[in-house]
Amino acid sequence: MNVPKMTPSRLRVLRAFDKITFYSGSFLMPPSIREVAIRLDKSSTTIFEHIKHLERLKAICATDIKGGSRRYRITSIGKEWLGS
Repeated sequence: MNVPKMTPSRLRVLRAFDKITFYSGSFLMPPSIREVAIRLDKSSTTIFEHIKHLERLKAICATDIKGGSRRYRITSIGKEWLGS
């Protein structure tokens, strides 16, 4: 299996997930794909393609939110890429 590389574009997407995360009540709410796409002025399809690669790099993982929504959170490996 061909493991993807961390590219500057993927790192920008990862940083956007980090910066857009917000509090909803008493817990952190990761941003939606659409929120990241708007922030980076890219299509949701483009962001989703980056997400697939970031998942393969284990930098982010999917999490299901109450109400059936799927969001992505940064993993400890992703935090290492961000330097935090």
